[in-house]
Amino acid sequence: MARDRQTDEDYVGPIRRLLIGVLLLVLAGTFIVWRIDSPRVERFRAAVIDRVVPNMDWALAPVTGIINLVADFQSYQGLAQQNADLRRELQQMKAWKEAM
Repeated sequence: MARDRQTDEDYVGPIRRLLIGVLLLVLAGTFIVWRIDSPRVERFRAAVIDRVVPNMDWALAPVTGIINLVADFQSYQGLAQQNADLRRELQQMKAWKEAM
């Protein structure tokens, strides 16, 4: 009897081996490039990292906002303290003026 062969199963094994081989070559190449210690390769690594790693400004936006909020609150506290000091001085000047 003839075997009922499916075409999907005929190519899965070789394609899997090919993809694993390519992946291993890429990983080995990456390891070798990362182990080389020269200024040219260092610039290349920095360029690759800058290109691959996403920009993290969006992730830092809430932290920056909270820091700005705390700084504004501290500034407001300083202004409130200065305002209280000026009011106290004004009261002292009014009292001094009335005493004269």
